Amino acid sequence: MTTEPILNQQILSHLEELLGDSYHLVLETYISSSQTLIENLDEAMKSNDLILLSQYAHPLKSSSLQIGAVTLSECAAQIENPAKESDLKSMQELVSYCQTLHGQVISELRNILQEDCQ
Repeated sequence: MTTEPILNQQILSHLEELLGDSYHLVLETYISSSQTLIENLDEAMKSNDLILLSQYAHPLKSSSLQIGAVTLSECAAQIENPAKESDLKSMQELVSYCQTLHGQVISELRNILQEDCQ
């Protein structure tokens, strides 16, 4: 577990500065696409498919890092590139941790979007 913030505010600020009016659209797109990836990770885990786990973890890792969800990105990276001695139980724990982190990220992103609309 980590004590880092769920979202890196420096990355988010830079993203907002870079994207301008498209910033909110990018956050909304992340919310919907990452939800699909999390669901796909869960399905791949249920079918014990480590190849699919890796394939779904890669875009989750990349997109999460782009919006400042560094800890979630790091968790997805561990799923994408599991150690040789990884077993299914440890992979399940990583997937569960990613699901928890994802829920926190989505909650914070929705708060940002709601605050910016007021």
